[in-house]
Amino acid sequence: GAPEPQMLDRLAQFLSLGGTPRRDSTLSLRDRDGVLEFLSDWIINGATGPTLVVLENAQWADDSTRELLKRTAERARQDGAALMLIAAGREDSADICQDATGHQTLTLTPLAARHCETLLQGIFGTKPVAHSIRKNTH
Repeated sequence: GAPEPQMLDRLAQFLSLGGTPRRDSTLSLRDRDGVLEFLSDWIINGATGPTLVVLENAQWADDSTRELLKRTAERARQDGAALMLIAAGREDSADICQDATGHQTLTLTPLAARHCETLLQGIFGTKPVAHSIRKNTH
């Protein structure tokens, strides 16, 4: 069913939605736990088929995001849900999944210079590409 108005308020607070923060904007641990459970349930049961969740820039994930991913992975495993979580980030973000059972880490090496050029050409065609972009793609 639809979430209760109180849960919607907590979700908005948790996600920093809704304009000007209130003075009492800190969620209690119980409220935080409830929000994480609600979001985990929504991720697992909100779809009618297999679900893919992708977290980019995982190196910036806060404790709540890490806890949400952990809970969701555990519940999906227990419930047999068709769920895949992908956390993509720099090398220093590999620990985001360390507590999840059955996780797999895939380390990608940088693209070779010629492959970077092919990628840039595919995106920009014959348009000029700034030196800073070329430098940061290698």
